[in-house]
Amino acid sequence: MSRVLIDSSVWIHFFRGSSTIHREIVQRLVIDDLAVTCGPVLTEIVRGARNKKEEKSLRDKLSPLIFYSLQKEDFEESASLGVSLGQRGYTVNTLDLLIARVCLREKIPVLHDDSDFEFIARHSSLKTLRL
Repeated sequence: MSRVLIDSSVWIHFFRGSSTIHREIVQRLVIDDLAVTCGPVLTEIVRGARNKKEEKSLRDKLSPLIFYSLQKEDFEESASLGVSLGQRGYTVNTLDLLIARVCLREKIPVLHDDSDFEFIARHSSLKTLRL
């Protein structure tokens, strides 16, 4: 199995303990060193912290993951993808466009629970794993 970028929509279930399947899949990916992240996911997860202690805990839990950075080209390509999707009548969250761009660039799937990624996948080469 290849690396997988885990979207915040999955991490939220993992950290809340609201889903056994989310917990098991995320744990397996982390243990097997296949879980990756990027800035937009890190931002979405950490900004949900209720206080500084929880913020630090979330940062610490995500810090061992492989981290993909964004470059100027990624922002440009995300914008182009957003324009293309908009021409089809669908507006996608900007952070989801950036996350999708990382996955497209790295040729890895996104593990998610967010319909935006399915729409992006229908109109691009994005690979998805939906929970």
